[in-house]
Amino acid sequence: VRIPEGSLLAGKSLKELEIRKNYGVIVVAIIREENIIVSPSPLFPLQSGDTIIVVGSVENVKKFVRLVEGKEE
Repeated sequence: VRIPEGSLLAGKSLKELEIRKNYGVIVVAIIREENIIVSPSPLFPLQSGDTIIVVGSVENVKKFVRLVEGKEE
């Protein structure tokens, strides 16, 4: 899922967001421009335009996508 411009996730680390704990998905890679960061550090800061590759149940992945798109309930 791609982080849009102005996203609340931009500038935050994976640790700050507690993605696994809060959304039940695991970040396995981040694509930034031409680079693929596999198994990123918890301190890795996200940026607008990054694509986050996650694994988890279909339900949890959909929940995470809603967060990234700013449509979380």
